[in-house]
Amino acid sequence: METTLTSKGQITLPKAIRESLRLKMGDKIIFEENADGGYALRPKTLNVKSLKGSLKYSGSVRTVEEMQRAIENNAG
Repeated sequence: METTLTSKGQITLPKAIRESLRLKMGDKIIFEENADGGYALRPKTLNVKSLKGSLKYSGSVRTVEEMQRAIENNAG
């Protein structure tokens, strides 16, 4: 993919990249330099909604009280 640098030093990220990174207007982006002198970019923050479905739990349903007791018992 290719984009053009404007006279103000701005670029437009191609739509495919914005969608892949789930970027929305106002999101912050971090540019990290690679060992080979190239750059990688990543979102600075993720919207909590983007994490939906990323964790799976197959055990039985637990109450908040049961979870709190388990935490206290294992706090050692």
